[in-house]
Amino acid sequence: MGSSSRFRRALAGTGIVLLLSAAGVEIGSRIRDRIRGEPWDPAAARASVEETCSKQLARNSLIRGGHQDEGRQKQFPNSPAIHPYAGWALLNARDQIAADLDSYARPESKSVYDVYVFGGSVAHGFGELGAAPLVEALREDPRFAGREIRVHNYAVWGYQQLQQLSLLAYLLDLGHAPDAVIELDGLNEAAEGWINARAGTNPLYPSVPYWANATFGLRPEWSIVEALVDLRTAQDRAADFGRWLLSTPLWRGSFLGHLGLGRFEGLRRRYAAANDRYLEAIREGRHDNGIRGPRFPADDEGLTRTILRGWEEASISMHAMCAAQGILYLHVLQPTLHDQGSKPLTEKEVRNGTVNPDWITGIAHLYDPMRAAGKELAARGIPFCDATGVFREHAEDIYVDTCHFKENGNALLAAVVAKSFLEALPR
Repeated sequence: MGSSSRFRRALAGTGIVLLLSAAGVEIGSRIRDRIRGEPWDPAAARASVEETCSKQLARNSLIRGGHQDEGRQKQFPNSPAIHPYAGWALLNARDQIAADLDSYARPESKSVYDVYVFGGSVAHGFGELGAAPLVEALREDPRFAGREIRVHNYAVWGYQQLQQLSLLAYLLDLGHAPDAVIELDGLNEAAEGWINARAGTNPLYPSVPYWANATFGLRPEWSIVEALVDLRTAQDRAADFGRWLLSTPLWRGSFLGHLGLGRFEGLRRRYAAANDRYLEAIREGRHDNGIRGPRFPADDEGLTRTILRGWEEASISMHAMCAAQGILYLHVLQPTLHDQGSKPLTEKEVRNGTVNPDWITGIAHLYDPMRAAGKELAARGIPFCDATGVFREHAEDIYVDTCHFKENGNALLAAVVAKSFLEALPR
């Protein structure tokens, strides 16, 4: 009995020491966070992992095979499927298009003010996270007193201007009748257009990685297959760990939370690196002639002119199409992380903002000319909003990766867009 009692006391003492040690480590970690000026926020940590898993790590757009069947549609509704006019569309778009078309047939639809959002993935995020603050800001104007405002998110990952133009024409042909169209773009035209050109494809063609996989226009070379396997493996590992982390209580504590987030961030960076290797494999691989498109200037100056002209002309066409239907059109040049001087970047934003060098080069060459072209569009009577400086006075974390931002960023953007929208709205 004596030895058994001593064993229980030793065991209890060990447990107490472990608990005190764990508590000490946790307290020390929280004190360190406060000294750094960043108190541990478990809710923010969870939201960050959830957003990365649901956005960046849930998109299987670059993966061949099985992404257009019914099972994949339920699991990944925002994955792309081939579209006859725009190149590709989100899997859940057909249901959204049909439901919106049905709504216009109802008598009560006349009292609803319908706003359509077009653009790429940043615009898609704005359609999800910026819709509520946008509607709230518009409601303050007496012209919307007592009227329902409904935001329809028709932005699609990777879209460039010509795809948005095609999608708008398609929806109008079907019978859609929006009251307003907000086009939020600029980044894909600059970055993806530059990447296209350096891969040997016309910069005004749809983004090579998306387009090649949607149309199976690339030959199945081993280097591309290998890069795709690595990409999918890295994507799944990061997503699986993120979901596991959120299923445990580890994210609630500072010490274990930092460890978990560090591991998750490391896996996310491996995914980003795998994506860069995939793009490099496409760039070095053989292309079918159908993917190259018409000849274009190879020098930086000529390439800049080509992309800028296409961006301006598509905006003019979208505005004309809307004007003919009595639809308000607002073109918004979006903010982006690699636009120099647009925001004081945090250490985390710099760390998460690594991307293909051609992406950064495209932004450096195009964003200043786009700002100048936007003023010319406005002088022609085309409502234009330069939102590139919306984060200039904000030193907090806003970007979650190379271009997408959190709820606070979408709320800030919504305020600027609402102001320009109301200024363009006829009285």
